[in-house]
Amino acid sequence: MQRHAPKLLEVLGISFVVLLVVTVLFFAGKIIWANVKVAQTIASLRAAGEPVGLADLTPKPIPPEDDAATYLRRAASENEAIRKDVHVIYDGLPEAEQEEFDAGQPSPAMVAAIRAALAAHPDSLPLLARAARCSDYYPQSSVIADTQVFMKNVLANVNTMRGAVRVLDYRVQLSLADGRPQEALSACLDMLRLARHFDREPMLTNYLLNLAVRGVAIRSANRILRAGPHSDAEHDSLAAELACHNLVNAYQQALRTERAFGLQSFDEMPSPFFHKADQRDYLDLIEAGLPAMSTPLANSSSHAQTATIIGRAGPLTKLVAPATQAMQVAATRTLAEMRCLRVLNELVRHEQHAETAKPEIADLGLPADVIVDPFDGKPLRVKKLADGWLVYTVGQNQKDDGGNLTDYQDVGLGPVQTREPESKTDNAKKQSP
Repeated sequence: MQRHAPKLLEVLGISFVVLLVVTVLFFAGKIIWANVKVAQTIASLRAAGEPVGLADLTPKPIPPEDDAATYLRRAASENEAIRKDVHVIYDGLPEAEQEEFDAGQPSPAMVAAIRAALAAHPDSLPLLARAARCSDYYPQSSVIADTQVFMKNVLANVNTMRGAVRVLDYRVQLSLADGRPQEALSACLDMLRLARHFDREPMLTNYLLNLAVRGVAIRSANRILRAGPHSDAEHDSLAAELACHNLVNAYQQALRTERAFGLQSFDEMPSPFFHKADQRDYLDLIEAGLPAMSTPLANSSSHAQTATIIGRAGPLTKLVAPATQAMQVAATRTLAEMRCLRVLNELVRHEQHAETAKPEIADLGLPADVIVDPFDGKPLRVKKLADGWLVYTVGQNQKDDGGNLTDYQDVGLGPVQTREPESKTDNAKKQSP
């Protein structure tokens, strides 16, 4: 037995070496194959004119006077000053009044704060109106730079966008509080126009923010329409602006620019050769997401494809995947609200002309795709309630919850809860221990 021990150890050693060599060759082969596939995919993208790096995201320069960014930058410091002035009052409010303000129901104290802030900084709103009416927009983040500088520029643009929309929302709230819905509509239209400009901003970060911008504009328009009446010309202006928004194209553009950023990020990593399998999975993940918004969510195969890719993906792709999935759901929700707003605009117009109580949705003169629920592919749901129209879609759960808009069980636009003055009894209750 002892004589055979060295030979056995020798056999085991050779077997271990062979196994190690086979394993190394196997993984080397996978890496080489991944390198080949990534190179082929990038070559195909280049041939199709798709961006594959930050240099490809730099747009052609435009004259400063035609660039919305010119006026947004000029307004940025004024916008920040207005925010600070308003929040001095906001931060001192009870939590309940803060929540009411966030829901578009400002207290008298907040209305006074907004009025004073806008009066103290009169240049902001004209600059924002000028920016909204510009013919083009040059994303300042889209310059040839490394990924860290690029992200720094992106985050700076995010703050500029937020500041602009915040001030316009203040204007909407003040105008509605003063009983001037026409002025509120003008500010809301500026928000929507800026959202179209912001669609040119690259990456998921900006796209998700722009969905939030549209969300603010949609909720504002819902309140404005119900605070009318509005002339046919005003309804036409809102209808024309909403018709210009293409969330599917904006979604796909965000993914394409995200892919360009991601490809350069992979190349900037130490030993990029060894990340090629992960990079291949990343490219597959983006490709699977591109057609996602083109069909109702219930019919989309994107989720199944994405789940398959995530199952085999490397760690970096797994980090990105939740953001792409969340973006698809958020984009579908915003698309649903935009469609509901277009229907609501026509319903309110119809009602102002004292025509039939509840017209058929197909008779409102809207394109066929606009009245389709982007979640389940069925027609949008419309109900006439005692205090106004409810237009909604099923939510992500694919279930009609009867127009329950709480926590996005269904998604849509319903009557707005109005702020009622507190009675002396209510005040006494609040002050009691």
